[in-house]
Amino acid sequence: MFEFKCLIVNQQTENATGHDYTPLKVYIKLKRLRHKESFQWGKMEVFRDGDLLMYTRKADGFPGYLVAINFGSDNLTGSFCKSTGISNNVKVVFHTHKKDNTIFNPLEISYKLDAGHAVVLEYD
Repeated sequence: MFEFKCLIVNQQTENATGHDYTPLKVYIKLKRLRHKESFQWGKMEVFRDGDLLMYTRKADGFPGYLVAINFGSDNLTGSFCKSTGISNNVKVVFHTHKKDNTIFNPLEISYKLDAGHAVVLEYD
């Protein structure tokens, strides 16, 4: 019974902070993404460019996803399309430290990924 009360208090505390990036909120966002078809059974390809680790998951007939993680200590700016071959129209569906839902053309705009940050992009 004590553990259940503790969980409620912790959740209330996280909700009260007003932050979008509490561990619980990040977990919930990633859990929702994990249930997408491409993450469930899509073809996976892995790419590495220095400290930047990327992988794509794409199931036929469903949107694909690119996950990029900057393991380095420097900010990185570049195009994910050149390395991975994803389509030109992408949408940010998860970022570890910034707002989601940014739509951009990676051929026209380079995406900045700060040190220690990760992003999930959805593409057609």
